[in-house]
Amino acid sequence: MTLLPDARIKFIDSGNSSAVAFIRKDADDRKKLFILVNLDCEKVSKVSWQKSDVPFDSRSLLDLISEEYFIPTE
Repeated sequence: MTLLPDARIKFIDSGNSSAVAFIRKDADDRKKLFILVNLDCEKVSKVSWQKSDVPFDSRSLLDLISEEYFIPTE
């Protein structure tokens, strides 16, 4: 996978030391990904984030590994 030269990554607080959260944006700021990574494959990690940190509405998220959607809770 190649990260395009003008793409940007912004790390945000996941609320959990066993997880990483970040936003990846393209150079035009049109395509955005909100990425959550569980660093502990032995257990589920709960994460949290501020709505203001995510540059789009995140009512439903897609797990790219299981290909299942889930709804974050407030």
